[in-house]
Amino acid sequence: MFLVLILEFLENNSLKSVVYNSADININSKKIKLNCFAPSYGILAQQIEVFRRSPLVKKVSFSSAQQSSEQGGVSFDLDLSLADSFFKETSALPSSSNISVPAIPEISPSVISTSTNKSTSTHQ
Repeated sequence: MFLVLILEFLENNSLKSVVYNSADININSKKIKLNCFAPSYGILAQQIEVFRRSPLVKKVSFSSAQQSSEQGGVSFDLDLSLADSFFKETSALPSSSNISVPAIPEISPSVISTSTNKSTSTHQ
């Protein structure tokens, strides 16, 4: 049940062009680690901003951003700390489960701002 909530959250808060290659979900600590791909640094910045604006996300951080010469985009890792209100109860759940999320090109966010935060820089 909680996995369905997480997948629905990702579906509703992801840009169409961002692909998730894998996810490590720790329900007890309310953290999600995503290995992602975006077509540009600008899209990466926009995706981070979508998560930052969500009231269900307490903290967003990214690391390991690398330009991919093979795919012509950026591979990166995202760490999401979910708000306490994301899960109502976490008892009787495994501490962590690794899932592989297939690429779903038709994912659209519920709300996307086309402008980026002034403090977010884009590199292309």
